[in-house]
Amino acid sequence: MAKMKLEELRKERRRLAHKKRRLIWNNDGDDFPAKTEKDFLAMRCEGFQDQVETISYCPIPHGFAMVTHNSKVCDYLVHGSYEGVDHYIRAKRSYPYVVDKVLAAPDGWNHPSHFMDGKDVLEIVLDFCRQHDLEMWTTIRMNDKHDQAMPDTRSPWKAEHPERWLAQPPKLGGGIEERAFTVLQDHITKRWPARDSCMTWYGANYERQDVRDKMYDTIAEICHNYDIDGLELDFVRAPLYFRSTARGNPDAGQENRDKMTELVRRIRKMTEDVGMNRGRPIVVSTRIPDDVGLAKAFGLDTPVWIEEKLVDILVGGAHYRIHPWKNLVELGHSHDMPVYASAIEQGAPAEVHRGRALAAWASGVDGIYSFNIFNPNQLRHLEADDPERLMKLDRTTTVENALLKRDHVNHIELLAEAERFLDRPSRLPLALRQSEEATLEFTAGEDGERLAASATPHAVLRLLFHFIEDDDLTVALNGHSLDGVESSRDCPKPGWISWRLDPSWLRWGDNCVTVKLEKRAEKVWGELALADLQLAVTIEPEVFAAKVPETRSDPGPLEEIVATGDLEKVAFLLTEDDILPPPGRIIALRQWLLDELDTAREDTQGAQEWVEDYYDYPPDPLQDPLPGWDSAAVLFDTGEMGNPLERDITLAFLEAMDPGKLKSEVGFHVGYVGGTETLAAVLIRSQSTDDLRAVVRQFGADSEVKGLAPLPIRFLRAEKDGHLIARAFSILFRGTLKDGVFRQEKEGRWEKNLLKEDDVMNPAWRLAT
Repeated sequence: MAKMKLEELRKERRRLAHKKRRLIWNNDGDDFPAKTEKDFLAMRCEGFQDQVETISYCPIPHGFAMVTHNSKVCDYLVHGSYEGVDHYIRAKRSYPYVVDKVLAAPDGWNHPSHFMDGKDVLEIVLDFCRQHDLEMWTTIRMNDKHDQAMPDTRSPWKAEHPERWLAQPPKLGGGIEERAFTVLQDHITKRWPARDSCMTWYGANYERQDVRDKMYDTIAEICHNYDIDGLELDFVRAPLYFRSTARGNPDAGQENRDKMTELVRRIRKMTEDVGMNRGRPIVVSTRIPDDVGLAKAFGLDTPVWIEEKLVDILVGGAHYRIHPWKNLVELGHSHDMPVYASAIEQGAPAEVHRGRALAAWASGVDGIYSFNIFNPNQLRHLEADDPERLMKLDRTTTVENALLKRDHVNHIELLAEAERFLDRPSRLPLALRQSEEATLEFTAGEDGERLAASATPHAVLRLLFHFIEDDDLTVALNGHSLDGVESSRDCPKPGWISWRLDPSWLRWGDNCVTVKLEKRAEKVWGELALADLQLAVTIEPEVFAAKVPETRSDPGPLEEIVATGDLEKVAFLLTEDDILPPPGRIIALRQWLLDELDTAREDTQGAQEWVEDYYDYPPDPLQDPLPGWDSAAVLFDTGEMGNPLERDITLAFLEAMDPGKLKSEVGFHVGYVGGTETLAAVLIRSQSTDDLRAVVRQFGADSEVKGLAPLPIRFLRAEKDGHLIARAFSILFRGTLKDGVFRQEKEGRWEKNLLKEDDVMNPAWRLAT
């Protein structure tokens, strides 16, 4: 192609930026073990060609300075091999990060055995897009930490230079790095900052010029060597970039923002030079937090980027919502810049994706962006590109901007005081005080005037309350009182109330729910609070039915254990429907358990889907309780054990527990409690209350077990404003003990945590082989 003049290039680039796209689909190759182009296409591309117009492919999915494409700039990631796509599909659910080694640039970058039929991943995706008339973008994760937990995948450029890291790993004593990454999981973000470290300590530090130069060289090489249509700068995947915020500072500072802006300027100038030489522009998009203030705190001065036209398209959002999408839309459109909503993410069911997408369309976005969904069947059923099509399908709208997180991967919690950016009233849970009216706003893509005559004429509003009893409540939606409206308590689960709505009450865009506590019940657990909201719009009417408790096979009442006092100081009971507090314990105990163990309960479908999809866990008994099974949880302060791994806690527990006292099969979940440094818990499942009683007595207040210090039940508040961190309990290690034999339920991802034959310390039990 003939060279273009800069003015012509910018005009054409603006036209392409404003092109209407069905769906931007973000994909990456972090776990592709394919050996042929055919296998790779079957795992990563086939099936999407009829659903999207733009594939944004990431060749840098694992960590900084390490790639999966042909590069002289970065080190090359060599994946372990699987024999064919069928074997891959069977093995994928065990989280196939099977990596042989990393080849250092430039010596190993072009070895032919590391490519598929002579091509690398970018060439294959680019050819696929050209064959199917699709746009091919390259998405660059501007920081990443996957290689923190997998030393074999670390780039020597970063691994051999700790000065390039955001921080140093926690000092746990002995094998610092290898022990640190096993306990630093995404959903325990607040466990280690007090130890002069941070959750993403192995991320790259952008305060350094050599780090910024490395990222520039990486991007420039791709733009020069591959005929891509667009470049996406993803600043959301792991948004810590500077040591100041990694160490707990709530703001990166203007000096660091200026450094990042200068890098973006260099990238824009480079893409324009490449575009003029090849006679076709490279569109530049950026994925940023959905709030400008939050982005600036991370070190991203997006208003400057927009003002200087350093990017062409804004993509807003991630696993969290801070502001309504309309705020980012207004900012982008005020500068004639398209705005896409990152509304579809791995982990949520299709109905929620549809509700998110409709809410985004109602906010005025120019398109929908999909992140990290690899199954084409999921996208096919979402049909998120067309609001009219979405309005013919079942959908659920959730409150996205009143919570810091819904999914278990939530990088925003890595930033200190992130909750200060929450915009809409009000933060959940929303306290309800007698005679006072509380307001909750949410965005929905529901046109009330059209709903009654549409294919989806049925609407249900669901509100979740903490500590609700027989309380007198007044609830209204957009000024319409719900008094007298058909409703059902404990529907669809305990704590929820559902109302069947007149669909005309709903608004396209902003909606408002008001709740007033007229009179509190006499016998209550704690302070009443509005905890969540869902709006379901369906083709068929929803059936209102409260959940019926399972009939217990154990004839002994659960209250009997509580009455004995055995549980008072060390354990609590978890049943399918309720939490029974020990006598004299604080009234908030029940909700503490519901919040801290939320990853294992069915109201967190996103987390559960992630676990099932990637970690190959069997159905969790807390998610779908087995008839007659109950659970007790024993809390331990592990400070006296030197901050052990989950494996060490399990060994100590089994060493101290006499298996002869356990009459039936007992299951264990072991993990740390979010918001604490040393508090761990062992969940014990059993069909026999005698087993639970035996465990409690073994580790009760009078126990002399070495190294395990049982804690009394206490209400943990992990945040300054007194709110709990929901879904913060880490369940990493699982197994069952029966007849003195311990059977592990998981291998693969957490291999370094697993018990080994030579770990057996108590001859009364042994490891199943």
